[in-house]
Amino acid sequence: MCHLAQDWKKNTYEKLCRFCEDSGQSKTVAVERVLEKYVGEYYTHKENSLYDVK
Repeated sequence: MCHLAQDWKKNTYEKLCRFCEDSGQSKTVAVERVLEKYVGEYYTHKENSLYDVK
């Protein structure tokens, strides 16, 4: 397991903290949800681009 926040830019970490305060989510839950959404969209796009005919 790693500790991501140690290497984050200050601005990114501040945005995360503000988001968590506004949404009532823990940082762990917020990061897990964002990563799951982003990675899921990445693979969906990647799989769909395999079938694109130009």
